[in-house]
Amino acid sequence: MELPGGFGFWQNDMSELDRLNAELAEAKEQLSQETDLIRLRGELKEKQTKTEQRTLVYDAIAKQTQRQSQLISQLSESARLSDDAEYKEKCRERIAILGAYIKRYANLMLLSQEKNEMELGELELSVSEVLRYLNYCKIPTEFFGNGNCFVSSASALCVFEAFEILLETNIENLKGAFVNISVSDMVTFKLTAEGLTALLSGETEKQLAASGVGCKTNIEDDVAYICFTFEKGGKAQ
Repeated sequence: MELPGGFGFWQNDMSELDRLNAELAEAKEQLSQETDLIRLRGELKEKQTKTEQRTLVYDAIAKQTQRQSQLISQLSESARLSDDAEYKEKCRERIAILGAYIKRYANLMLLSQEKNEMELGELELSVSEVLRYLNYCKIPTEFFGNGNCFVSSASALCVFEAFEILLETNIENLKGAFVNISVSDMVTFKLTAEGLTALLSGETEKQLAASGVGCKTNIEDDVAYICFTFEKGGKAQ
């Protein structure tokens, strides 16, 4: 090839190498796009799986609290149709208690889906909130808890369900409630209730036993002493 002031000579033809490099760069770009697509598909599938799992949990919560939800609807409609201010207030109080239970039960169930164990403090918070609403409804309550351990999620849920059943079935006659949750070799949940006329059914006691919860009941005069015991896990971190 003639150049100003001289000549240039080809020693190697690089055109084929340039073509191969261009094809390689294009292949890398396509591979990168495919990798991104695979990653995005994986993330989408993971999100869909989590959404499906959460939906199943929400369905389970709705099923487990169906009775309370229906009762809230009935009380709301009954209060709406009534002109009795005292009755309306009574319905409002019942709805507040039921709402607190549903909220706390949903929280415990969500925690139980994440791990087989939960901090005992979660159960204590749930119980204390329900008792606080009872107190607002002019039913004297008191709570004491000093637990610092993990417990079986199934046991915590089952105890909370049994606690709610006792309150719900005795709400008309309940005069007061005291709960003491303590930890030693076992976790002990003691409910002292005045005016308790209906106790736990045999079916509920079977469910408690199946979840590893022992239940003993003692009644003296008008006061019922109900004690739930279940195993503890490791110390809370």
